[in-house]
Amino acid sequence: MGAALGQCLFPHSPLCQGLTILGSIEPDLVLVPKFAIDKLRGRQPFATQSSKLMLLKELSHSLPINTLLLIVGLAMGWTAIEAFFVGTGVHILVDALTHCGIEYRDTDQSCVWPFQNRLSKLGAMIGIWEYRYAPGVLIPKPAEAVILTVMIAIILFRHFV
Repeated sequence: MGAALGQCLFPHSPLCQGLTILGSIEPDLVLVPKFAIDKLRGRQPFATQSSKLMLLKELSHSLPINTLLLIVGLAMGWTAIEAFFVGTGVHILVDALTHCGIEYRDTDQSCVWPFQNRLSKLGAMIGIWEYRYAPGVLIPKPAEAVILTVMIAIILFRHFV
């Protein structure tokens, strides 16, 4: 997703394309150690999560923080910062659309930190599909597939027209 988005928004900047890719995976990087430890110990990944991990998930998936940092990047004219936080923002929005299963609400991030006590979890508000009901969690989610199709069409249009 980050690669197609970077190509669409920053067609002449390999650096910004790379930063968009990095931004699109950054929110989940805090989960890699927990996933690896659970797998190595033969446990269902993320069946239990510490309050520290939950805080890290909240921070890395916070749309308000991401939006603020994106605005700072835009205001300062820092295209590299803009590219990174555009990637992060798309990741957070796709997660909000695809993390809406009631049974996961206790362990899913709210995506609205630090306003999680005033607002419902974003997935509960705008979620349209729970990806964890699918046979494999590493396949593109329908929301991602639609967005990717549109971005690839834009890339092809720019290239051939």
